Amino acid sequence: MDENPPPTDDSQSKTFLVKCDRCGATKELHLSDFELDADDPFQYACACGNTCRAVLSQPRALRKTIDLICSFKRVSDSRKVDQFADVLDISASGMRIQADPIKNIAEGEALTVTILLNKKEKTKVELCGVIRRIIEDNPRLVLGVEFQALTDDQRRVLAPYVTA
Repeated sequence: MDENPPPTDDSQSKTFLVKCDRCGATKELHLSDFELDADDPFQYACACGNTCRAVLSQPRALRKTIDLICSFKRVSDSRKVDQFADVLDISASGMRIQADPIKNIAEGEALTVTILLNKKEKTKVELCGVIRRIIEDNPRLVLGVEFQALTDDQRRVLAPYVTA
């Protein structure tokens, strides 16, 4: 992967994304997945047989843990069926949501997400996003969703939720 030593990690969750430079497969790993007493503790053996160097990186935007509910639709779904999910955390660039298992869902799919904000007015905000990561958290799924083309109004409504 990268020949430079990995930077230190200050994240609370201690999870890292590893991408194989041979086959392109990605996997989210936890710090506990590494043997820290090994000569090079940040090596990862990919399923394709390649040994990759894990790069421990900081998130692009600070995530804030929240407790909100959302509904979402896959843009490609002709039936336009709403799925419901819990918003686990949110940042200026995206969010993680936890949903029941969904058939044939894939990274790169476009979503329309409606978040019910927990203010007195129960405001709803509708956002467009793309699934960047899918993590099985049996029996549910955790989806990493990157926001797409947020308007100034959407940023303003989300501001209290993404700032500490």
